Amino acid sequence: MKKVLSYSCIIIGLVLLFSGTSRDVVAYIWERKHHQLWWGEHQSNFGDLSNIAYLDDIKVFQTPNDYNFTPPADTSGPKNIDLYLFGDSYTEDVPCAAFAHVNTCHFGRKGHHDLVYKLDKSKRNVLLIETAERYVRSNYQNGDIYNHIRKDLPPALTLAISEPGPVYASVGAGLHVADFFNPNINQNLEYLLFNVNAMNKPRLLKADMNYYLFNRGSGDVVIADDGRHLFLKETVEPKNECSSYQPFSNEDVTAWANNLNVIYEHYKAEGFDEVYFAIVPNPASVIQPANYNNLIPKLQTSPGLKMQMVDVYSHYKNAGNPRQFYRAGDTHWNNKGMQLWLMLVNEQLSRQSAKP
Repeated sequence: MKKVLSYSCIIIGLVLLFSGTSRDVVAYIWERKHHQLWWGEHQSNFGDLSNIAYLDDIKVFQTPNDYNFTPPADTSGPKNIDLYLFGDSYTEDVPCAAFAHVNTCHFGRKGHHDLVYKLDKSKRNVLLIETAERYVRSNYQNGDIYNHIRKDLPPALTLAISEPGPVYASVGAGLHVADFFNPNINQNLEYLLFNVNAMNKPRLLKADMNYYLFNRGSGDVVIADDGRHLFLKETVEPKNECSSYQPFSNEDVTAWANNLNVIYEHYKAEGFDEVYFAIVPNPASVIQPANYNNLIPKLQTSPGLKMQMVDVYSHYKNAGNPRQFYRAGDTHWNNKGMQLWLMLVNEQLSRQSAKP
C-alpha cells in the first residue's frame, strides 16, 4: 500500500511538474477556468487588483466596470480616417464608433495579436500607439514593436514572422533542462494547485485578516497610503522599471525620446499620415505623486521629440482629484478617465480629418 501511495505521489508530482512547465497545458486550463466551471478560478467583478488580492469584501475597493461607449462629440465632416490602434487592456474594448471621423478601425495588442496594416492612400492613415506607463521602458525601447505593428506581407514572407502567444514557462515544442528552473514554474504550480473555487473562502478570509489587522494586500498588490486605492506592486517598487518611483537620468530620457523618434520616422516612412503616442499614467503617478519620477512629463517635453503625444497625464494631474479617473480596485481607468482620453484623441483625429 505504501509503495502504491508513493508511486502515485511521484506520478502526480511529475504530471504537475510537466504541466507547470508547459505553455500549452497551462493555457488550455486557463481558458477553461475562465468559463467558470465548478473548479474554475476566483474572479471578482470589482477589478483586477481586488481579484488578485482577494479583497472582494472591502467596500472602498468595490468599483464595478462602468464603461459607457458613446459617439464622439464631433460627428460633422467626412469619415476619412483609417485608424490603426496598437494598445493594451485599456483600449482593447473601445469600439470604432467611439472615435471621430473614422472609416475603419484596426486593433493590435502585444502578446495577443499583431496590428497588420495595408494602407489605403485615399484615406488619412493614422497610427495610435497607446500604452500604460508601466510598459513604456520595456516595450518601446528595443525595436520589438516592429514585429507587432507590421505590413500585410505576402504569405511567403509572413511565415518568417513569429506570432505572439501566451507565455507561462518555457516548454513548447522541445524540452530542455533549463525549463525546469524557469522562474514562472512556481507561479504556474500555484495556479494549477490552489487557484480553484474550493479555495476561495479561505483566501478571502486570509485577505480580510491581512487588510484589517495589518493594512496590506497580497504580494502583488499594495494599498495606497490613504487606504482608498489599490496599486499593482510593480508600479510602486523603487527598483522596478515599471514603477512610478524608480529614478532615472536625463540621459535616459534623451535615449527614450530618440527611440520614440525612430519609431515615429519608421511609420511615417511607411506611409502613415500621422503617428501618435498616448501614455496612460500609472494610478500611483497621479494619485500618490509625492515621489513620482515624472517619466511622462519629462518624456513628453524632451527637446527634439518628434513623436506626437496625446497628453492625458496633464489633464489628470490638473483636474484636482486624479483618483476620479481610476477604479479603486483595478489597474485601469474608469469611464470618466477613458472618456477624457477619448476626447483628447478625437480632437487630434478631427484635426487630421480636416487636413487636405
